[in-house]
Amino acid sequence: MRRHKNDTRTFDELTYKEQAQAMAAAAVQYRKMFDAHLRRAELEGRAVNRIRRARIALVWHIIADYEEG
Repeated sequence: MRRHKNDTRTFDELTYKEQAQAMAAAAVQYRKMFDAHLRRAELEGRAVNRIRRARIALVWHIIADYEEG
């Protein structure tokens, strides 16, 4: 899958350093999205703590797939 419309390389084709940079940028973007999602949830009177726990559980589930042991 292409990262951007005009991009010529897939994520797999990036160097190790470029992959690390792309993942760091994605993490920053996810944090911004998470913050915005929680603000919207609060505005709409939703259970922010429940939503926060669900999103954190999602991230931990992804990370757990890569734990050693």
